[in-house]
Amino acid sequence: MHLLSATALLLSIASVLGSKTPGQWTVEINGKSFQDTKIEDPSFNLGTTIKYRGVHIQFDFHLSDFSITDTLTGAEAPDRLVSKPTNIIASKVLDVPAATVATPKLDRFEISKETSTLLITVSGGKYKIQAKDTSQGGTLQTEPEFAASPVLNFTQILADGIFYFVNPFTNKINFGDGLDPVTSGADHHELMIAKDSPEAATKLFQDGNTTIWSIQAGGRVGAVFGEDAIEDAPAAGKCTSQCQKQNQVHDSLPIPPVEEDPIP
Repeated sequence: MHLLSATALLLSIASVLGSKTPGQWTVEINGKSFQDTKIEDPSFNLGTTIKYRGVHIQFDFHLSDFSITDTLTGAEAPDRLVSKPTNIIASKVLDVPAATVATPKLDRFEISKETSTLLITVSGGKYKIQAKDTSQGGTLQTEPEFAASPVLNFTQILADGIFYFVNPFTNKINFGDGLDPVTSGADHHELMIAKDSPEAATKLFQDGNTTIWSIQAGGRVGAVFGEDAIEDAPAAGKCTSQCQKQNQVHDSLPIPPVEEDPIP
């Protein structure tokens, strides 16, 4: 499968360097919609599913098993990665006993325009979701920490039509939809390419559409889309606390080309 030619990729990257179109989160919790708000109330009724509806990203967080499904909307933006709603992640789920995540309570929930942080406490520990509604870049990361399970398995299954492949220029694993970018017209979009972004996590298994990670308490697995996913970034570290700032990349690393035939 031809993901795209090297020339097309370089033109695609040149058009969006430094460009990420911000969005705006609207989050539905137990039938109520929220924007630009902060809630710190353990008695707040979370319902069964927390629905994140952004301009560029949509996902659902299911409180019954702490699983997540993730979709790119294809909303109009000069640097969008798809031109129509496209399910990217069929499932992200922790391998934990149901009792560990029973009776979740809200510790902190905060939305500020395109950024959002949710911290849930349960009898076994806590679970944090940090999300950003943006056309490209880091969009979603989950951070479990359960006292009874200092190491947890986390399984991510890609949606139909999305696959992992080896990027021969970075020797790292990306995932994408195999479609070339469209440079003009109503269906324009950049290259849909992404990567997993682990911290304090060990890969146990990977095939064409599934990855299983072993995550230390305080570690995380996130996702990075677009230009940032093909930067020649450093390998994942072992940080388990306050990791974001010290590991953040600000468009300062070289971006290698991708050859014409990446390996699915």
